[in-house]
Amino acid sequence: MKSRLFIQVALVMITGLVLFAVMVSVFWSRVFDARFNVALDKLTSDVSVLLLPAAGVPDATQQAAIQRIAEGLSVNLTVYGPDSRLIGSSGPPVPLSLQPVTEGQWEELIDGTHWISRLADGRIVIADLSLLGFAGDSLAVTLVFGLLVLLVFSLMYPLVRRITRRLERLQNEVEAIGTGDLSRRVTVEGDDEIAKLAASFNASTETIEDLLNRQRMLLANASHELRTPLARIRMGLELLDTKETPERRAGLRQDIGELNALIDDLIAMARFDAGAAEICFEPLDLLTLVSEEVSRVEGGTVTGNHVEVSGDRRMLCHLIRNLLENAQKYGAPPIEVSVHTNENGVQLKVSDQGPGISPNEQQQVLEPFYRGVGKQNIQGSGLGLSLVARIAQVHGARVVIEDVPKSAVSIVFPRP
Repeated sequence: MKSRLFIQVALVMITGLVLFAVMVSVFWSRVFDARFNVALDKLTSDVSVLLLPAAGVPDATQQAAIQRIAEGLSVNLTVYGPDSRLIGSSGPPVPLSLQPVTEGQWEELIDGTHWISRLADGRIVIADLSLLGFAGDSLAVTLVFGLLVLLVFSLMYPLVRRITRRLERLQNEVEAIGTGDLSRRVTVEGDDEIAKLAASFNASTETIEDLLNRQRMLLANASHELRTPLARIRMGLELLDTKETPERRAGLRQDIGELNALIDDLIAMARFDAGAAEICFEPLDLLTLVSEEVSRVEGGTVTGNHVEVSGDRRMLCHLIRNLLENAQKYGAPPIEVSVHTNENGVQLKVSDQGPGISPNEQQQVLEPFYRGVGKQNIQGSGLGLSLVARIAQVHGARVVIEDVPKSAVSIVFPRP
């Protein structure tokens, strides 16, 4: 829990408040409590030596004495007669308390800042010490409290700066990445929210960098792959000017079909990379889809059970078609397709009698435009299995490539 940022901030705030409270308490006990006790001692001694005039003198004389004693002690004095009549006060009169008062002793009232005493002649003196130390000292008190605030700030500054410094470093590193340097990564420090934010930035930057690299590779390879059918079409058109034959027309149609298929695959790959592929999931009978596609392939056979999977019909048909075309181009007949369930899920398996894919290339063939060793001259763009892998991924399935006892590519879907 200590690694959480909000706990660190809360601890810093609580520590600052505790420090300030302790300093104010010490200051109050050392300064104001001391002055309070001194004033109380003077008050008791001054009254006890009868600085107040006798009870029978006029109220005006007593008022003057009350005013003089109160100013000397910086307190407010209120005097009542034995009959509870107000004799005089140096400030706002303090109401007479109804509690019994022992003669010759000072007793604290409920609020702690008012003290009361009964003189021998029956008069009652009430001293209000609530303003003690503030009258005339407001500037000093303000300065002292200001110094206390600065002291607490100086003690807490390193803790606060430790948190904000990490945020500043994160900001500077993110700004550097924002200039286009996607190879950079921000520094992950600690194990709190800031560290998790930095890790999220790194993950996002890595994803963006990978996406841009894929787009660059796709563009570079696409431009190269498009040149071949375009060159053949241009040459075929030039030959048509000299001599038109059915074979040349068929060749042009084949080149145009290849070019159209390549463009479709490029568009599909770009949509997958950009996360813009339109997907509509629905319950589908996988064996029925496979049978429809295999019916277009000469010599293909289908076995298995009717199993329902959730998927996009158009994409799954594209996946099955690419697997069949891959088996036709790089394998050998007969092509066998099976659909069955096992402990791993629903397995769609396309196998042939070809040499298969070597273990060293089984991951590489799932990358766009990759051609296996010795297969560079076979017609195709190298996008077939990479699209199969992308379609399988969006369906929560995985691609399994086998080369023994015979060449096979399987798509394992999760159980319904």
